[in-house]
Amino acid sequence: MMHKRVAAPRDHDSSTGAELLDDEKVHSRLWYHIGIRYILLALTVTVTVLILVAGFPAASALDELESLSAEGSKANLMKQRIAAILQQQRQQRQQRREQQQQWTLEDTKASELVTARHDLSAFQQRLQGRGGGNALSWWGTSEPEPRPTFAELSKSLPSFEELSTDWKPPAAADAFPRVLHQTWRTHMVPPRLAVFMRSWRERSASGWSFRLHTDEDNAALVQSRYSWLHKSYLMMNAIQRADVARLLYMHAFGGVYADLDVELLAPLDALLNQTATLGASAMLGQEPLPHAVLLERQPRQICNAVLASARGHPFWLWALHMAALRVSTDQGWGDPVGSTGPRMLEQAVIKWQARHANTELSLQIAQPDTFFPLWDSMQKETFEARCLFNDYANQSEILLASLSDLVVSTCDRLRAEGFTPTIPPDGSALAAHHWAHSWMDSFSDRFQEDKVRDVLMLDQTNDQMAGEQAQLGHEQ
Repeated sequence: MMHKRVAAPRDHDSSTGAELLDDEKVHSRLWYHIGIRYILLALTVTVTVLILVAGFPAASALDELESLSAEGSKANLMKQRIAAILQQQRQQRQQRREQQQQWTLEDTKASELVTARHDLSAFQQRLQGRGGGNALSWWGTSEPEPRPTFAELSKSLPSFEELSTDWKPPAAADAFPRVLHQTWRTHMVPPRLAVFMRSWRERSASGWSFRLHTDEDNAALVQSRYSWLHKSYLMMNAIQRADVARLLYMHAFGGVYADLDVELLAPLDALLNQTATLGASAMLGQEPLPHAVLLERQPRQICNAVLASARGHPFWLWALHMAALRVSTDQGWGDPVGSTGPRMLEQAVIKWQARHANTELSLQIAQPDTFFPLWDSMQKETFEARCLFNDYANQSEILLASLSDLVVSTCDRLRAEGFTPTIPPDGSALAAHHWAHSWMDSFSDRFQEDKVRDVLMLDQTNDQMAGEQAQLGHEQ
């Protein structure tokens, strides 16, 4: 039994296991190949997709390159168009600036005219009842005197030849009396003006005397010694009377006249002596060049704020006669500047010098900086506008007056000074006009704030001055 074969089933089992293994191998190889195929297929699809996808960027880049090239041409064209537009805009802005500057000049002229008319109208209204214009006379006239016609005036007003007498200039040493004449409404002077009055007393050389004439003094002088002027004087407003009064001082007394807002910087004796040595017995100043060139549009503008003369010089009668004619016939258009002030005096000087140039009756005209180194600060905006307007010097009226070079040099000086009134440091200025505008309403308002008081002890009493004036009148 021990030798009995019992392994047959085991062999059977082994055979069966091998077959099963072979079957598994067969089946495994099948799925393996199928998986390989799918993998290869997937790889093929993936590669194809990648190739296709990779191909699109290349085409897109090429298209984009072509697009960029086209857009580059467009960009260059656009740049050119933008540059042309910008250039056109710059030109338009420049044209607008020039037009605006022209309008500014025209507006300034119109504004100056309106302001002048307004100030004059306001002043004339303010003068009513105070002896000006058609107001009541200081000599008690109950009704205003009617304005004479030119024919009536020509009969009542003597000619200059009838007024003038044979006058001989004094010796050089006696040509200019050392007396300063000034005028105000009364002897009560505002402090802001008194400080300038003191400068004359403190800085003048020894031997000078000082006289403050009042409105009442001026009226008495006209009535007593210039009766031919009386009718015209009654027709004047307060500013015109003050303008005329200074001419009367120069003719009646001689010496130096100065407005109350003129400050003395240095003694005048050397200048007066030099003027007399040159053979002139009367001297006038001229306004700052910016006033003459940029406002009046002329190379010179005589100013009546500082005057000097020998007593009795006939030029003052000439100027008084011209003022009387302009006031009485309304040739000054009611404007003190044109009827009795600087513009009238400029015309009087021109006509006088045409007759008496290079003679003993000729006038000496001081340089602008001698008495008027400071220009009126109220004109700053006007000066800036006209100096900053490049073509102002080439305007037709400037060219016709041959003022272009003078405009350029004047504006150059204003720019160098920063458009600030400046006294030159070289000592050429002997006095300085501070342009207080005491005739304007605004000054009168400030004047009231000073509580009008006598701030200046005069060197002489009214009686003493009246006595000396009467004595001088008898001497003449």
